[in-house]
Parts: sequence; C-alpha cells; structure tokens
Amino acid sequence: MNPVGSIAVDDSEWPLVRVVYPERLEPAVIDAYAEVVRGLGERGEYWVLIDLRQVHPRAATQELRNHLAERMNAVHRDLPGRVQAEAAVSASFVVRAYYSAYQWLRRNQSFPARIFPTERAARIWLDRLRSGHGHQQGLL
Repeated sequence: MNPVGSIAVDDSEWPLVRVVYPERLEPAVIDAYAEVVRGLGERGEYWVLIDLRQVHPRAATQELRNHLAERMNAVHRDLPGRVQAEAAVSASFVVRAYYSAYQWLRRNQSFPARIFPTERAARIWLDRLRSGHGHQQGLL
C-alpha cells in the first residue's frame, strides 16, 4: 500500500484500486489524495473500492465532505470517464448516509457509485460491473 497522508491507496489489483480512509481527515490530506486520484486517472480506466470502516461519523463533517466533493469533481472534470464505478464499504448507518449525501454533492458524476455494509458485497457488485452485467443497477 502507498499511504497518501492518512489515506491509503492500493493499486496492486489494477485496474481495481482499493482506498482506505482513516478515522479522521484534514483538508491537506484530501488535497494530497486528489493528486493521487489524478495520477490514477492519467493511467487509464479503473474501478474503485473505498473502505470507510475506520471513519468516525463525527469526524466526517459537512465541511470536509464538501471539500472532498469539490476536489473529486475537479479531478473527474479534468479526466472524464476514467473511473468506471465506485463501491464503498461501511457497516455504520451514519457513514453510509453521509456517503449518500456526499454522492449528491458529486456534480455530473458519470459512473455508478454505491455503498455496501461488507467488502464482499462491494467486490461482487464491482465484479459484475467489470464483467459487463448490471451496469444500470449501480446508481444510488
């Protein structure tokens, strides 16, 4: 794994990229992560598995979610069509709700995104999309 500040990005299963968010985020960590995402997009198309199981619900403030959405919107605007799908994982109902709200902030997102309570369920969904089955089922 290659740590990015406090966010770990693992591309060892390329074109599947696994991202692990820490318990707490800071704007500088988000900015560094956005640059890594930009680098991934420059490599080509890929699928994303985001592990949010360590995220503390109180630490995922609206301000941080807005900042993350702004940075990701900018990256994906500059490199459209690179992310094919995004599956997130969290057992926390609150974090899953935050993720759904965050997706609403992602303007003009061109790929399906969904959150799951287990990594296994997320991987099954991504595998179906990668094999060409169920693409339209991916939207929140």
